[in-house]
Amino acid sequence: MSKVKKFIIKVNGQDYEVEVQEVTADKPRRPAPTPAPAHAKHASASGSGAITAPMPGVVTAVKVQVGDAVESGQIVLTLEAMKMENEIPAGKNGVVREVNVQAGQNVSAGELLVVVE
Repeated sequence: MSKVKKFIIKVNGQDYEVEVQEVTADKPRRPAPTPAPAHAKHASASGSGAITAPMPGVVTAVKVQVGDAVESGQIVLTLEAMKMENEIPAGKNGVVREVNVQAGQNVSAGELLVVVE
């Protein structure tokens, strides 16, 4: 019989309760699900023109300027978080109305980065 233990893990100031099950050699293991890329989980996928940071990090490149036409899914900037480069896409077709960050800038989760109208 395997044991289940509960833990509280803090991520970005938010507490999460998780259960961890001990796996024994006689119990088959299921492969872990493959996580979606960070940009696929980004809020801009909803079609909103407000592109916000999906996680805290450092802007490494801004690929658009005010007045640029963009298409849904086009990469507007890259964000380094946990030593990984995350491509942040536009959520809809439109024109860039605001660019609120620059390369090298630290951002918080939820911070407004770019506005597309």
